[in-house]
Amino acid sequence: MEGIYINHIKIWNKSYKLIKEILEKRGYWSPNPRLLLNFGNNHSDDSITVLNPKISHIMDKVKMNQLFDKYKMPHPLTLYYPFTNLPNLKRKCVIKKRFGSRGTHIKFTFFNKISSLNLTDDYYIQHFVPFEREYRVVNFIGHYRSRKKIGNAEIKNSESCRFKNYRDKPLEKFAKEICEKFELDFAGLDIGEYNNHYFIIEINSACGLNENSAQVLSHFLIKYYNKLIKNE
Repeated sequence: MEGIYINHIKIWNKSYKLIKEILEKRGYWSPNPRLLLNFGNNHSDDSITVLNPKISHIMDKVKMNQLFDKYKMPHPLTLYYPFTNLPNLKRKCVIKKRFGSRGTHIKFTFFNKISSLNLTDDYYIQHFVPFEREYRVVNFIGHYRSRKKIGNAEIKNSESCRFKNYRDKPLEKFAKEICEKFELDFAGLDIGEYNNHYFIIEINSACGLNENSAQVLSHFLIKYYNKLIKNE
């Protein structure tokens, strides 16, 4: 076994092709690898080194937010099925799907307009926080790079905003603490800022890459792989 392989999911196909081409050109791509980057499902294999072996706790957004609660990580207050504790307030909230990403299947409403009878355990509800700024911080195998999201949409995803490079040590430190708790080697963290405080919005295991970020990820994958081989 030698080289690097990526166990991915369908929505990451464009990013997968970018990084596969880079690794192939540099002679590191292998279907029988020594190093595997995983974010398809939980994956364990004692014969190889697996990065991101545990994924289910961030693919399931309810589990993810329950861990935010457990670890006392600042995030929008979240309510779960069977929604017996919903406040009867004229306060804005967001209904989200338990499984899904990229800002899809989201509905804005008010707490006093929710009928819990229409919601199943496929959903969860969050208080709406009017973030003043939003960021995407990517963990490239322990190396953090941040970008500011530019746009006016209430949900800033890849279709509704553009990104501007924005290096910030406190922001990246906040992301690093979350990744260490969640035991993640590669992930994109959506972070909001409100009243001078950071809030974790969501963790994306399959965060999309452009040509530049594909180069960054391949660089740190190769660096990790070469150190792994050297120490054997």
